[in-house]
This record gives sequence, structure tokens and C-alpha cells, in this order.
Amino acid sequence: SPFLELARQSGVPVTSEVALFLASTRARLAVVTGTQGKSSVTQAAADLARAAGLAARAGGNIGRPLVEVAEELSPEEVVVLE
Repeated sequence: SPFLELARQSGVPVTSEVALFLASTRARLAVVTGTQGKSSVTQAAADLARAAGLAARAGGNIGRPLVEVAEELSPEEVVVLE
């Protein structure tokens, strides 16, 4: 993208939403990777964690962007991240 190239040439850091989230949260993380089924597995893992009594939420391509709540999350919470 010409916009990204201009940002790089201007010295503006180029990063991602996930990188910003990871840099600003204190929550514990469980990360789901792969090529198929990530959203389903992510949601199921968050549901299982909640059923086990943990404060948990799913994130990534699911629901509200986590970067919006990163600073509100406590170290006791678990984020299952796609």
C-alpha cells in the first residue's frame, strides 16, 4: 500500500491490532492458530474456560476488537485469541 510505504518512510511505526493488544494487556493468553476452524475453536475454548469458572473471553476475528478493552483486562482474566 502506498500509505504504508509513506508511513514507513516518514518513520511512523506500522503495526497490527493484535500487536497493540499484546503490548498493552495484562491478561493471560491462550492462542489458537491454523488454517481452518480457528473461530469455532477459539469460541469453544473461551466457553470451556468460563464453564470452568475462569473469567474468559474470545478475541481476534470474533466480536469487539480486543485492543479497545486491553487495558481493562486483569491478570486473572484469560483471553483466547484467534
